[in-house]
Amino acid sequence: MARRLPPRKKRYAWLVLASAGAWLLLHLVAGDALAYDLYDQAGARWGVSPTKLRCVAWYESRHQDWAYNRAGPYYGRMQFDLPTWREKSALYGWAGYPPTDAEAAVDVAAATIASGESWRWSAYRKFC
Repeated sequence: MARRLPPRKKRYAWLVLASAGAWLLLHLVAGDALAYDLYDQAGARWGVSPTKLRCVAWYESRHQDWAYNRAGPYYGRMQFDLPTWREKSALYGWAGYPPTDAEAAVDVAAATIASGESWRWSAYRKFC
C-alpha cells in the first residue's frame, strides 16, 4: 500500500515539479530563440542569408553544439574539421574558441561562406 504525503508536503512537491517544468519550458524556448538570433547576427554581419546558415546547421548537426562526425572528423554545430577551424577562426577573430562554441561556429561559417567557400559544406550545395 502506497504511503500518502501530508498536505503540506504535497503542496511542496507540486511546487517543486511546477517550478522545474517552468524552468525547462523557459530554457527550451529561450535557448531556441538565442540560437536563432546567432544566425541573424552572423548573417547580417557577413551578408549571408540567416536561413541558409540555419539550413546548413540543421543538415550538418541538427543545431547540436557537441555534434561529432568521425568521417572528418568534424566538430560542432557547423561541422568544422580542426585544421580549417584553426585557420578560419583565427582569420575571422575567433582564435582560441572551440568549434563547439555556437556563436563562434556560426560566425566563422558565415564569414567562410561570404568569402566564397560554401563548397566546404555539402549541405549548402545539396539542400540549402
